[in-house]
Formats: sequence, C-alpha cells, structure tokens
Amino acid sequence: MRLEDAQQFVELGSKITGYRLKIADPTRRARSRKILALSLVPTTGCAIARGESQSIEAAKLEKVVLFLYDGVGDCGAFNIANTLFISVVQRYRDISVLKTLGAPIA
Repeated sequence: MRLEDAQQFVELGSKITGYRLKIADPTRRARSRKILALSLVPTTGCAIARGESQSIEAAKLEKVVLFLYDGVGDCGAFNIANTLFISVVQRYRDISVLKTLGAPIA
C-alpha cells in the first residue's frame, strides 16, 4: 500500500506514526536498533524499538490466554446445556401430565 493511501485510509493527514524495518544481518540488529532509536527521538519525540524475540513472546502469551479463554467458554456452554437437560428430566412427570391433558407443547 502506498504511504499516501495508508495515511488517507486512517485519516492521519501527512503524519507518520511509526517505521518498521527488517535488518537482514542478525549480528547488526541490536546495534542498528540503538542507532535508530537515538536518531528517531529528536525528530519524533519518542521511539520504541522492539526485537523479534519480544514479538514471539507476545504471540506465545496470546496463545495461552486464548486457550484458557476458549476452555472457560466451552465449559460454561456445557454447564448451561447440562442444566437445561436436567431441568427437563426433573419435570418429565409434569410435562407428561400436561401432554395428556392436551396442552400444546412447542
């Protein structure tokens, strides 16, 4: 996507909120990150330099949190279905009497 189109899409005007660089040589990544952070601070006022390892750790944490969230959601859905089933079984006698008397059961 062109820079101008992206700025128009998110309604930034002519502002740039960040840069993303990929440095091919792994031995120069740490040094390049420091140099870029120091050179961006005077022009932008702030700089955050992250390495790939931080992104990988964030992805691992997100995976664990989503697993737990999905597990709790599935457990809750099972409990609701189980409660409804038990309530019907407990009222089976009442439901059969109502059916015998001709009550419309949907």
